[in-house]
Amino acid sequence: MLFRNYFLAVALIIVASGDVVAAPFSYQAGKLYCGFTHPAELVSPIRRSTCEEQHVIQQQSGGVDEANVVWWSASSHVRTDLWSGQPWQNNRPWVVFGFTGEAKQNLEKAYMLGTFGKSWSLFQHSYQGRGESSLVLAEFDGMSNALYMYSWFVNLPQKYLNQVAYISDRGYWHLLVDMVIAIVVLGAEGILAIASSFLGMVVGTVLNPIDTVSAIPGGIWLAVEATIAAVAHYVTGIISLATSGIAGLVLTPFAVIFSVLPFMALSKIVSRGR
Repeated sequence: MLFRNYFLAVALIIVASGDVVAAPFSYQAGKLYCGFTHPAELVSPIRRSTCEEQHVIQQQSGGVDEANVVWWSASSHVRTDLWSGQPWQNNRPWVVFGFTGEAKQNLEKAYMLGTFGKSWSLFQHSYQGRGESSLVLAEFDGMSNALYMYSWFVNLPQKYLNQVAYISDRGYWHLLVDMVIAIVVLGAEGILAIASSFLGMVVGTVLNPIDTVSAIPGGIWLAVEATIAAVAHYVTGIISLATSGIAGLVLTPFAVIFSVLPFMALSKIVSRGR
């Protein structure tokens, strides 16, 4: 019953999306939601803005400004773009293959958003709001929707652990408040992720049948890559936290336990929704 209601809610979003996502509303709403879910960073930002735009496919990798950015907290943006090996630039997929250009692009976006995005992104926006926004579940083909959901879930522990490691390394201890809040927020985002992904598999397949079929081999391969990334980044996250100072070393065992809480919370939600 619970998930059926969420499927209906997401379906209504799609029906209403024709005019809404083309307007500045979703762009500004995404920024407000990002700030609302990061109150500690909102009160005491680490950069000029609490939330920043992240190009899903970087411009140096051929990414464009149109419908290719998502809202992330500044701390998440800096962690993936500028901190400890710059994973957003240096840990992109080893191989991305699809038999159409759209399939290849959507697979890369799904992998990157899932592997490194701590929050679930419902929309893709145009840079600085200068253009249309699009629903991810309607823009992606069916296979890319499935890859996004899988890579997002399997990488939750390493994303939370690396965020704590970043906080410890930079001494932004007030951001731990946002990490605790994120567990609560994850409940709603997890349900939205499941509902929108399964609906997206259907919608994406119907709207983009050729891209969906073309993306299947590459999607399976990237699911394997996402699993490897989940383990590798978890290990490097533990090392980064333990070597970030005495406080980080003391915090490491607690952070390891904390990082598995998302799975525990979501499994409980799923069991209630059956």
